[in-house]
Amino acid sequence: LELAGAGLLRSAHDCAEGGLVVCLAESALADPERPLGVDVVLEDDLPPAALLFGEAQGRIVVSCAPADVPRVIEVAERHGVPAARIGTVGDVDGPFVVRGRATRIEVPAAELADAYHNAIPRIMEQAVASGK
Repeated sequence: LELAGAGLLRSAHDCAEGGLVVCLAESALADPERPLGVDVVLEDDLPPAALLFGEAQGRIVVSCAPADVPRVIEVAERHGVPAARIGTVGDVDGPFVVRGRATRIEVPAAELADAYHNAIPRIMEQAVASGK
């Protein structure tokens, strides 16, 4: 709340539904016309499924201006909230990259946006075409 009140955050999204990768994807695709790339490096020793898709209720991903990262981490730590810089927000239509010790996800943001925003319409079109 202190970070939001100070105007330091550009975005915040929880990991409770789908885990970290879903949180990052939803954040990157918030504007359907301008999907953003991300470049994330995860140093945790967790198994890939837990690291990427674990739905920890208290885990939140925030974004801020690069110059504000030290202050954001300092405020979080002062309040007893573990915090770490895991990556950067990329360019519009840039690559969506998440790297861990045992995994790597890399896809163009536009391709990710197409899959995310058009999955249900495509399934419905297929159902209609097959008569189901």
